[in-house]
Amino acid sequence: MANLVAQAHHIQLAKKEFRQNLGEWLRNNKTTEPDGMPLYTFGVPDAIALGFPAAFKEFDLSGAVIYRDSGLINGCAAMAVLTSDQDDKSAWVRCGQALEKYLLKATSYDVRASFFSQPIGLPKLRMELQAMINQGYPQLLFSLGYAASVRPTPRRPLEDVILKQ
Repeated sequence: MANLVAQAHHIQLAKKEFRQNLGEWLRNNKTTEPDGMPLYTFGVPDAIALGFPAAFKEFDLSGAVIYRDSGLINGCAAMAVLTSDQDDKSAWVRCGQALEKYLLKATSYDVRASFFSQPIGLPKLRMELQAMINQGYPQLLFSLGYAASVRPTPRRPLEDVILKQ
């Protein structure tokens, strides 16, 4: 699994357009923006987080990302692949619903999840993963284990996301 994730990082992060797009969603650790990913959720220290989004957009940092993710994957208690029998919108929704239930149950046992779905986004690597597990269409790759809680990320107020009839 770590090898597939590493291959995906190499492929994706070599593309400046991919880094630019993803970099738009990275936030420093002091952010109050309700959208994006604060870097503390990836374990990036405050001092590095300040300049990281700009550096990420400009340079292929796949070596550092692979080092981090390989350690997480090799040190986790369990890896999981959420699969479906079909590969269509309906199956994706059902997978999301199943994931919600799994993660809520895991959280009730203080088990945390980390997501490593980079191979899912690349057809060749997704097919390799599918061959490895030999069961359905892979939709999500993640690890499960005991870990310290991460502080919550900023969120939009409920009023901003509810559709009024």
